[in-house]
Amino acid sequence: MLIFLYGLEILVVLGVFIFVVINGYSIIWGAPYVSSTDNRVRKMVAMLGLKKGARVADLGAGNGIIVRELLAKGYDAYGYEISPWLVWRSGLRNRIFLQDYWRADLSGYQAITVYGIPYIMKRLEKKLWKELPKGTKIVSSSFKFPGKKPIKENGFVYLYKI
Repeated sequence: MLIFLYGLEILVVLGVFIFVVINGYSIIWGAPYVSSTDNRVRKMVAMLGLKKGARVADLGAGNGIIVRELLAKGYDAYGYEISPWLVWRSGLRNRIFLQDYWRADLSGYQAITVYGIPYIMKRLEKKLWKELPKGTKIVSSSFKFPGKKPIKENGFVYLYKI
């Protein structure tokens, strides 16, 4: 089944698998949307260990589950998501920017969370270590940065510090 929405998204449903493609962009540059589990989200947020009010960005915010948890813990949280459907679905349009994080200036954040995919991690590592100030924390779910050693691991959640 093929569904065309708002001229921006093509939703392909095959059995129980759903693939979202935005003009082919997420296939080429980003990661496909996969929601994080509640347990994984709690691990990611707990690993940050920042004071309340710290400014945190979630890259590829999807349905907003990580941004919601960050807000609940008192962080000044924002997300970056390229799918208009996911931004709308999150209900956090004032917190999740409909923007490509590859083009965003992330230097004003004290921490970054990301649930990437292997083929973006090397490029993302270069962007973050070039752009973020010393002391910025990065928590990655499931995938490591290829050129960096995490300072802490909890299951498949990895903490890095610039």
